This record gives sequence, C-alpha cells and structure tokens, in this order.
Amino acid sequence: MNESPHRITTGDIDAVWFDAGGVLVLPDPTVLIPLLSPYGGAVSVEAHRRAHYAGMAAKSRAGSSDAERAVYDLAYVASVGVEEGLKTLGFLHAIYASMETGGWVQLADRPESSRLGV
Repeated sequence: MNESPHRITTGDIDAVWFDAGGVLVLPDPTVLIPLLSPYGGAVSVEAHRRAHYAGMAAKSRAGSSDAERAVYDLAYVASVGVEEGLKTLGFLHAIYASMETGGWVQLADRPESSRLGV
C-alpha cells in the first residue's frame, strides 16, 4: 500500500488547541472581578461569563469589527453592573443619536442610537 507523504500520524502531533470565537476561552473573571468590583461590578464568576456574551452580542448588533473594542467593553461593564459604564454608554448613545438625527440631543432624554445596538 502506498501511503501519502502528506499523511500525519498520531506520533506527529503533540497537541491541538482551538477557540471557536470566545466559546472555549473567555476573559478571566478572576482577573476582572477585583478590577471592576470597586466600581460596583458583580463579584460572581457567572455574571462575568454572561457579560462576555452580552459584549459579543452588542458587537454583533453594532456591526463593529474585532479592532473596535469599545462596544464590547461598555456592554461588558454595564452587564456586570458598573455604574460608570452605564453613564459612559448613555453618553455614547447621545453622541451617536446626535449624529443620526443631525442635531443636538439632551442627555436627560436618554436618547438611544440605533447604530450602537446596546
């Protein structure tokens, strides 16, 4: 039997590692909890796991690229309850809503941008 010279045998592979886009490897809650909890962030690992998916969903709705982290970051911190994140998100909505309407908007009116998706 002629074997292909391109055939890989089990002895040729030491390990295989892959991540299906944040499915297997998530941001480490044990690093983020101590950083965000002083600002009101949740202290449960599960809340931080959910926050990752909230951030990814926000990125998808906004159509932002992998290089654009702001949408993800703001949704993440808002999801774990960081008040400052919510204030900043409201400010960003106002900026985008102002651009979308072509005029000034009032922060007190809590405008929502259709482009941000969060």
